[in-house]
Amino acid sequence: MSVRPGAPDRSTGYAVTQEIAGTDSAPVALSQRYTYLAPTIIEPQNGATATLWDIDGNGEPDSVLFQLTLDESEPYAVLVNGIRTDFEPAAAGTTREHFVPLAPGEHTIEVAYRAGTGELGALRGTTFDAVLPQ
Repeated sequence: MSVRPGAPDRSTGYAVTQEIAGTDSAPVALSQRYTYLAPTIIEPQNGATATLWDIDGNGEPDSVLFQLTLDESEPYAVLVNGIRTDFEPAAAGTTREHFVPLAPGEHTIEVAYRAGTGELGALRGTTFDAVLPQ
C-alpha cells in the first residue's frame, strides 16, 4: 500500500479500513499526524501574467523565469505542464531560478521534494499566463 501525500503545509492523518464484498470495516486507530512540505514558489504567482524572455539570444522571447525557495536540503522535481525534471538538493533556504521554455498561453508549474525512491512529496503549483513582452 502506498499513501499519496496530502496538501503541503497542512497536518494530515491516516486511518486504514478494509473493504470486503462492498462493505468497509471500522477504521483502525489514526496514524500520527504528518505535515508534508514542498518548496515555496516565488514567481510566477498563481493567476499572474509572466513575461517571456529571450534567454538564448536568438531574438525569440520563449522562456519564463521560475523562482522557488528550498526550505529543506532535499532533491526536488519541477513539473512543467506535467513534464517532470529532477534536480539535486541545494542548501536549505536557497532560492533557485529556472528559465523555463514556454509558448505564450496558460501554463502550470508544480514543484515537490523527491524521496530517495523517486516518489514525489506534496505538490505546490502555480497556473499563469505566459505573454510576449510589450
